[in-house]
Amino acid sequence: MKNIIFILLMMLPAVSCTDSKERLSDSVMKGDELYEARRYSEAMTAYAEAETMAKEVEDFHQLGHIYRKMAHTFNATGGY
Repeated sequence: MKNIIFILLMMLPAVSCTDSKERLSDSVMKGDELYEARRYSEAMTAYAEAETMAKEVEDFHQLGHIYRKMAHTFNATGGY
């Protein structure tokens, strides 16, 4: 029984990280859709939320994409 509980506890961070990356991806896609629709202020809000999530999960590739779309070219070069 102890082994099962230990295994389940060890799996929790992986599930949480996967969920966070999925939410990050959804937020970036939402920002991209708004950007393409020329709804720039709404896109910036979505990208700002995605930026916070990308920093939390340390997804620097997505962070570079976000900065490029937000026209933060100096920050974008470090992300890619």
